[in-house]
Amino acid sequence: MNKESINSGFKPFTTLYLTSYSGNGLLTNLNVLKWIKLKKKGLEHTMKRYSEMTHDEIQAEMQRLRSESMKKYQAGFLSEAGIMESKYFMARSYLLKTENFPEDKEYMVSGYDEPFYVQYLRGVMAWGYFRNSDEQQAFPIGRLEEIKNTSCGCGGNGCN
Repeated sequence: MNKESINSGFKPFTTLYLTSYSGNGLLTNLNVLKWIKLKKKGLEHTMKRYSEMTHDEIQAEMQRLRSESMKKYQAGFLSEAGIMESKYFMARSYLLKTENFPEDKEYMVSGYDEPFYVQYLRGVMAWGYFRNSDEQQAFPIGRLEEIKNTSCGCGGNGCN
């Protein structure tokens, strides 16, 4: 099913002057409700895409997300803290250069214990597999970490 068939006959809520789409191309009610609440409070703003932000704007957004994540975690809202963390890594991805993440290489994924083999990149997303799985997954490159070679006993800090 292509995007044209998903969106055929779909009309956004033009009275709200808002078109917010989820990944599958459909309007998300949650974003509409958030926008209405902000509008009523006079706090309406439009969030830029990370690809449209400057380096400084992305860094400020990352600081906000990290702070928000810690607050949610401390309050016991672990699911919401996880969402903020995911947004943080996505924002971080836009500060990194995709050419610094060669394909056909293993990386560690922040929050996971197993190496992740990157088959290919699409935008800022790295697609591949964990070592003991054949299920393809994707992570933002901002979540990938280089695997340090610790076989020499130096702890990955370089050999003398």
